[in-house]
Amino acid sequence: MKKTVVKHITGLLDNATLHQKHLYKKYSGNLAWVHRSIASDIKHGVKESEVLDFLEKIRSSNEFAYIRNKEGSLDRLDLVRIHLCTPMPY
Repeated sequence: MKKTVVKHITGLLDNATLHQKHLYKKYSGNLAWVHRSIASDIKHGVKESEVLDFLEKIRSSNEFAYIRNKEGSLDRLDLVRIHLCTPMPY
């Protein structure tokens, strides 16, 4: 779950290859895919409070300062939090 969230929030590198851009668009950049992945992790034992705590840790901890410095990362972080709080129809 942590790896998926960090990949989505970080975004692409400036010098990403076409293959990296394709994979990012297909998986990490697709908010619905990230939401399904987190929902699957919750289904298999991760608590929703752990996910919210991790999102808060990304927002406030110095450990993830490199993520917050990326352009648009805080917007993507907010979108993940909004989508986590709304149930996904299956």
